[in-house]
Formats: sequence, structure tokens, C-alpha cells
Amino acid sequence: MIRTQEVIYRPEKRWKYSNLALSLGGEIVEAVSGEAYAEYVQRHILQPLGMTGSAIGVSPAVAAKLAVGYGRRMPDGSRDIRPESDCKAINPAAGLVSNVEDMARFAMLQFREDNAGGEQVLGATTLNEMHRVRWLQPDWKRGWGIGFSTWRAGETTFVGHGGALAGYRTQTSFSPADKIAVLVLTNSDDGDTGRVAAHAWKLVAPAIKKATGKEKQKEFDPTWSRYTGVYRSPWGDTQVLVGDRELLVFSPLASDLSQGVDKLVPVEEGIFRLESKSGGAAVGELIQFEVDGSGAVTRIKVGDNYSRRLGPDGR
Repeated sequence: MIRTQEVIYRPEKRWKYSNLALSLGGEIVEAVSGEAYAEYVQRHILQPLGMTGSAIGVSPAVAAKLAVGYGRRMPDGSRDIRPESDCKAINPAAGLVSNVEDMARFAMLQFREDNAGGEQVLGATTLNEMHRVRWLQPDWKRGWGIGFSTWRAGETTFVGHGGALAGYRTQTSFSPADKIAVLVLTNSDDGDTGRVAAHAWKLVAPAIKKATGKEKQKEFDPTWSRYTGVYRSPWGDTQVLVGDRELLVFSPLASDLSQGVDKLVPVEEGIFRLESKSGGAAVGELIQFEVDGSGAVTRIKVGDNYSRRLGPDGR
């Protein structure tokens, strides 16, 4: 059937989702591994993750466990029963049968930050590459990683993917930073998975963050106020001040302070780590406040660079 397909856009013209492309990816897995795609996924992904209720394809045993799929609600209130779909050749794109417990195990895989614990399904760096934006839409609101879509809502970056077959609609979305996932599985053609997920993120996720301590009250030591002031180097000035129970740092000469205020996160006495929304050269580095014999703060050190603290007269 590939011979009958048309190329809609030239390569690299724009993003266009393709079930065919993902199916070809499954063919590559078979060619490289020497295993049937369904067997490879079962042995290398589903079993190691403990996804015992999941499978590739609809065997008679799997079909017996499926929730009944329904069509959309018609004007008279009726719904047709939709028979299960056997995706066959496009199983790599659409053939995963699962349940919410197993999908939760899949979501937890996405939250790994290191390779501790022996052999893993995927390395943490590989997962990061899958979540990272590879193609950004022209409006800069959505993009695509490897197999996943990515989008921003408020101050949160989401990663996920939706699916639909006759009688079923699903939506998987997760926040790698918060380590929270929302999984929506429905058994109707008009199941509004996106709306359900959006409400879960709005109503349930904040409660989870609060219950798990992810919204801890900001740690603050009143003695940090001694670090405030203006520091000067040949390259420019740096202002340190107390914000909302935290130390903030910025350039007082910046034209737009709304985009240039960074945070100082405490590490140990007199040493903080710079946190920034930007990828500036100093992000993640240690900021050390140095003091003289009397205990007065005299300068800050970032790497091998120093900025001296100005006195009350600005010198």
C-alpha cells in the first residue's frame, strides 16, 4: 500500500502526523531485532515495566477483556456498538491495548532522572530526548518530541499523546518537572479526553502537589538580607535583593526586568545555586558570597569571576 501513498508536503516543510511513518518504524524494529514487533514490545517494554494487562494487537483473549466501544451519541440519544479494531500492519502506530494501571506504569517510566537500579527499558537521557521539542509549530505554542507532543499551559510544560480507534479515545499527558501524569481512557467516539484531562490538571494536580510536598513553603533565612546590595564587575552590575521569601538577582541596567530576574537557591552557608528560566551561561552554577574578617560581605564569586560589593555611596 505504500506505493499508493502521496507525499503531501516536501520534507521539512511542516509537521504532519503520520501513522504510516510510525508503522514503518515498527518494521525497522523487526528488521534490526529479528523479532516480530508484538513480541519485541512484549519482551523488552511491557514485561520489564510490569504492564501485564497490555498487549500489541487484539487476540481472542484480549478481545474478551475489552470494554465495549460505542459510537457517538446520535440526536435520538442512541449509540452504535463499535466492534474492536485489529490494526494488523499499523499496530506500531495504533495497536497497543492497555488499561489505566499499566499506563500509570508507563508514565512512571517517563519520570526517571538517572540510570540507577540496573538495566532499564530506556536510559534517562533517551527519555529526555523523547520529551525535548524537535519541531516547534509556527505559533510557538505546541511542538513535537520523539513520539510525543509537547505544549505549554500557564507555567507548566506538558508531554503526551492521544489516540483514537472506533469506539475508543485516550489521552496521556504528564509533567516531567512535577512528576504527575493524567491518563484518560474512554470507550466512546465522542469521549472528550482533552477536556477531562484539562480539568484533572486544573482540579486534581494541585492537590497532589500539595499532598506530596511539591508545593513546599519557600525556605527562607532572615540573615540572607546581609547579602543584598549592588555588586560590580568590569562587565556590569548585579543587584541582589529579598523577594517573596527568597533571594533574587538581576541586572539593574536590564531594559525588561520581567524577563531577567533569577533566583538564588541555598546550598550551604554563603553559597547559593543560580536558577533561571533562561539558559544563560551562569544558570546552575554556584554563587558564593565572600566576607572579610569582620563578617561583612565584600564580593560574590561565580566560577573564577568576581564582583565587588558597592558601598552606600555607590563606590
